[in-house]
Amino acid sequence: MRDIGLHEGFDVWVADRGVEWNGKLLGEGCLTDLPVVAAERTRVVMRGIDVIWFRKSAGHPERFFEIEHTTS
Repeated sequence: MRDIGLHEGFDVWVADRGVEWNGKLLGEGCLTDLPVVAAERTRVVMRGIDVIWFRKSAGHPERFFEIEHTTS
């Protein structure tokens, strides 16, 4: 979802920025902090969302993604 969002021209937020996957950090090329789009209480909740796509340079959230992974 990160790569698709970046490819589509969104600013992308990744909650697990420091996690490495395929030799890269998940936060590479993504926002380092959430844009100020809501009250701090709401931003605390948003920081826990796996991936958020924001309108480029506008700070408006467009899509929210929770990534689930199971082995069953």
